[in-house]
Amino acid sequence: MLLQLSLVTETLVRLVEQAVIHSPDWPANSVPTVSPDPPDRLSGDRTLGLYLYHAQEDPARRNAPPPEDSSLPARHSPLPLLLHYLLTAHSDLPPSTRTYEEQHLMGLAMKALHDHSRIDDDTRVGNDQVMPATLRGQGNRLLVTSRTVPPTDAVSYWAAGQNPPRLSAYYEVAAVLLAPEKTTSRPARVLSVGTHPVLGAGPYVTRTESEVTFTVPGAPGPRTVRARPAEAAVGDRFTIVGTGLGGDSVQVTLHHAQWPGPVAVDPLAWGVTAAPGGVTATVQTTAGGRAMLPGVYAVSVSVQSGPGSPGATPGPVLVSNSSPFTVVPAVRSVSAPTAERRVTVEGGRFDPVALPEDEIQVYVGTARLSRRQSGATDAGEFCVLDGTHLEVRLPDGPQPGDRLPLRVIVRGAESAPRWVTVP
Repeated sequence: MLLQLSLVTETLVRLVEQAVIHSPDWPANSVPTVSPDPPDRLSGDRTLGLYLYHAQEDPARRNAPPPEDSSLPARHSPLPLLLHYLLTAHSDLPPSTRTYEEQHLMGLAMKALHDHSRIDDDTRVGNDQVMPATLRGQGNRLLVTSRTVPPTDAVSYWAAGQNPPRLSAYYEVAAVLLAPEKTTSRPARVLSVGTHPVLGAGPYVTRTESEVTFTVPGAPGPRTVRARPAEAAVGDRFTIVGTGLGGDSVQVTLHHAQWPGPVAVDPLAWGVTAAPGGVTATVQTTAGGRAMLPGVYAVSVSVQSGPGSPGATPGPVLVSNSSPFTVVPAVRSVSAPTAERRVTVEGGRFDPVALPEDEIQVYVGTARLSRRQSGATDAGEFCVLDGTHLEVRLPDGPQPGDRLPLRVIVRGAESAPRWVTVP
């Protein structure tokens, strides 16, 4: 991703320049000029112009799936662009040779853009990397496509500029993403979502739910709210509510977008208990050998009734629909702040190896803290010490005595409410 469109133009200019120089058809002692200027500003004996004359939002990617947190404003999503370039040549040589020289330059430049239609970090011409250092290492890939412009449209383009028609070619550069803004604050969480039962045969899940207990600063005691869909950390119980969920054999199955397929939980390890109106279970660290990292999951229930009489065949296995629930990061304790405003958060899972940098976020109040990979944290930073501990240093803005919510978000899942008092 990028913010400077000029870096895309610089990449294309460098590509064309190096490709022409390394071409066996180009004179060894001659150096072409490749300019990003419009055609009316070109000068020199052997000059190519690669001018960005139009930019638009990419219609093919306009309706891309929304980000995981769809509550964030549009400015936090990347903007896909199509860039349109005009390639032309210019020569101030004598009239007997200038047109031939322009056509020679155009042929070499068009071959360069054809031969390197996909540009990424590894694209080289000769020994030189094409992309500037500021674009490399960020997953930028440019797709260059020649646009078919009817001759009548090309003539009208030059006529609009009051210039005679000149030999030109038109290109479209796709896969350009303008970088989104980073989130510096986050809206309040939603603790209740309404659902509606649907009548039908077999087991049916209407919702998942759990109890979330927290203590608001200044309140006389803890408060418990019911979260729907369920929000449970490892070690917490949640309930699958529905109809027809009881049977002689009940199996709870989990689904996750990054898993290759559904996973059945161990009913003993997960403490699965079933009744016709609901199934309860306790979240464990693993399910079917897969780590239960924080995030959004889906759960379904399979029910089978036993034989009605000795020797009879057991009933069919009936599978319910899936319903979402969230495995949240646990915050079991928060140490008292030190004089440097550092606190230690004990909980989990904060697995530093399995969770990339942006998948663990910490907010104090509405401010998002920056993640430090190692070393002592500065104001407004946090560091993952291990899978169960975070070091958080409060920002400088809040005043002593302020009580601020401490929010830990892992893969879009937010911990139960906690507060910290600024020393």
